Amino acid sequence: MTGQFTIRPTRADDVGEVMAFIKASWARTYDGLIGAAAQREISDAKHVPELFAGEIGNRGAVSIVAADTQDRIVGHLGGEVLGDGCCFIDRVHVDPAWWGTGIAAALIRNAASEVAGRADRLELTVLEGNDRAIAFYVKAGFEAVANLGAAHGLAGKSAILMRLPVLAAATSRRA
Repeated sequence: MTGQFTIRPTRADDVGEVMAFIKASWARTYDGLIGAAAQREISDAKHVPELFAGEIGNRGAVSIVAADTQDRIVGHLGGEVLGDGCCFIDRVHVDPAWWGTGIAAALIRNAASEVAGRADRLELTVLEGNDRAIAFYVKAGFEAVANLGAAHGLAGKSAILMRLPVLAAATSRRA
């Protein structure tokens, strides 16, 4: 898919659409890595309206969407600013029809710009075996800094901690 998209803050009226979008993306991403039953159980417990609504307008959080010209959500990034200078990115998801269009990179740049002055780095975890995501994050400038092991992953899969300085993320056109 090629086309125009807009990056904007998540609004209260987006919560239902964002939640459905994330759950569908989780199924595509994690069914093959951890199994459909484990994916559903984890996603249903984690991706609740309170999570998404609680990020909106919260200075300690970041929640942004990419919307197409009809204002349909085609990408989402959410996370939180931690007290140690880190903005932990909990999720970056893009509709597969929009892969390769620059949405994920734009979401990351926007998040970095939004948290500049409150955080000096972006961090995220990615499951071992999620090779497409790992390749994207490396291309975007993230560096793998630690294997956190299965205790920090999902359903026995290890999590890899990746990091990118906020300044580099805010100005990057790499991904």
